[in-house]
Formats: sequence, structure tokens, C-alpha cells
Amino acid sequence: MNYSYLLDLTQRVESIEKKLDALFSAVSKIIKVEVKQPVKKIQVDEDEQNLFLFLYESHRAVDYAQMCERLRKSEPFVRYCLNSLIEKGVPVKKHTINRKAYFMLDSDFKELQAKQSVVGIKKTLTLDVFDQKILV
Repeated sequence: MNYSYLLDLTQRVESIEKKLDALFSAVSKIIKVEVKQPVKKIQVDEDEQNLFLFLYESHRAVDYAQMCERLRKSEPFVRYCLNSLIEKGVPVKKHTINRKAYFMLDSDFKELQAKQSVVGIKKTLTLDVFDQKILV
């Protein structure tokens, strides 16, 4: 008798779970709430980190010349690092003005980076960037 009672109870709980899932799905569509997916961490090498930090700290779009100057690297190398960041999932916005390309990080991604550290940054690298700002 106990077994059949537990089986019946289990079936009822599963039925309620299915109904709650359907209800949550319907409500989320109505109010357009996105279910947060776990954020996948993005691993980058040291040069990509330097470029990412420069873009992250920039409050406006920057061009290749500014990136090359800041990183002290050639333009082809900076292009390679920028493309690599984009391929790894870093949302970089590109704007073209008078045939000149300007780049900046997506503002929502900047906020996500600040809250969840999506892009793995080595602490020694952030200290180096901090030291450079003091010296400049």
C-alpha cells in the first residue's frame, strides 16, 4: 500500500513540475524575461589580453593606429589579435568613418565583464596597465 501511494504521489509531483515549466515559459514570453545562461569564460593569450584591456578602458572607439601605438605592435599583428578576440566571442563593434575603421567593445559586454570576469585577465597584467597609466 505504501509503494502505490508513493508512486501516485511521484506522478502527481511530476505533473505539477511539467505544468509549472509550461507556465514559466508562457510568462517569460509575455514579459520577455530571458533565462540567464551560464556565462562561458573566454581564454586569451597575453597580447590579446593587452588589446582587450585597451578596448575595455577606452571610452570611445579607437582605430588601428591607436591600438598599435598603445600596444607597441605592428598593424598586421594588432589585426590578428583583434580578429582572434572576435573569433573567441568578444563582441567588438566596428564603425567606419571616412574609410577608417574604429573599434570598441559592446557596452553590455563591458558590464558583463565587470560583473563576471568573462575574459580571463592575469592580475599581473592589470597591474602593468595600472603602472603605465601612472607613468603617462
